[in-house]
Amino acid sequence: MFPLLESAAKYIWVMGDSRYQDFSLLDEKVFPYLKSGIDFVTFCIKNNEENDGKIYENPEELLRECFVSITCIGLSICRTNIFSPLKADTDLLTYCDQKYKNNYAFSWIGYFLEMYQKEKRRALFAVVPVLEILPGKKKQTWFQRFYGCWCEDLCNLLDSVPDIYGNVDRILYETWKYMGLDSVNYCYQARRHGDLNVETYERYRDNGMLERVTRKFRRMETFARVPLEELEECLHKELEEESKEFYDHCKSAVDKIKKKAGNRDISIYGAGRGGKIVKRCFEENGISIKCFYDKRAGQLNECEGILVKGLEMMDKNREFIVISMTECTGFVISSLKAHGIQTNAMYYLAME
Repeated sequence: MFPLLESAAKYIWVMGDSRYQDFSLLDEKVFPYLKSGIDFVTFCIKNNEENDGKIYENPEELLRECFVSITCIGLSICRTNIFSPLKADTDLLTYCDQKYKNNYAFSWIGYFLEMYQKEKRRALFAVVPVLEILPGKKKQTWFQRFYGCWCEDLCNLLDSVPDIYGNVDRILYETWKYMGLDSVNYCYQARRHGDLNVETYERYRDNGMLERVTRKFRRMETFARVPLEELEECLHKELEEESKEFYDHCKSAVDKIKKKAGNRDISIYGAGRGGKIVKRCFEENGISIKCFYDKRAGQLNECEGILVKGLEMMDKNREFIVISMTECTGFVISSLKAHGIQTNAMYYLAME
């Protein structure tokens, strides 16, 4: 909040978290909107590409459709006068401090949402591909307080925002569903770093927060209670169970994908665990796979006996891409579009 309250600039853009937007697209997709008086820009992190370029004038609609993207402060541009009331009214600042200052994960969002609805404002949702800064060196130390952020702080934030933002329980549930916060990987990492254990699990269960964000209690409880010396074995069993669930999910989409692909060759984006499951499922249900596409092409020449290629090698007129993700990933579709792949030439196949 210090730079937001002290900045003399018209807009402030906070960047970080080892990634930034593709600057070459900003003149086309962002700056013209700022010149026309947009108050806030949030860049795509959630897969709602159909809203690319959408202008939001209703605060409740903005929060409902863009909340996940708003949580990443490094992917937003904000008009600084949104916070002018806090500079002029010390009582208002004290009031907001009492509500949001101690929210470890989402403090800034609380101040922003409180001020944003005070006047008629306009926000832009922009899909601009993200570029990574030294991705191999990023360390996800935030797993040390993972569910403290995404359960306790999240519930406390949305319980504190003004009533104009509407049905916040829907936002809680949709956030968890989209991000897969009860996935095998997240449960494992949080348990390994100490944030998911019997004490934290029972606290969030007993105070009702877990019930507000997810229906998948079994997996979280399993990881919370497993002794650390048995954690790797637990991970293996849960991954096997998740693979079975993902296979069934893929099988249910076979007929729809066949129809949408038509006569085009079907390829898979993602040569990881999800991609391997998709290949096996499709081949067992009458779909042949041309190749994998993956950003690791060059390092990984083949997967499951077929070639792994870079997207630049795709025949855009002949191929249909199935995106395979056991967990949702926010930037995949926009990255494919940046390579010239049209929406009608892809199908996003994720657990949620």
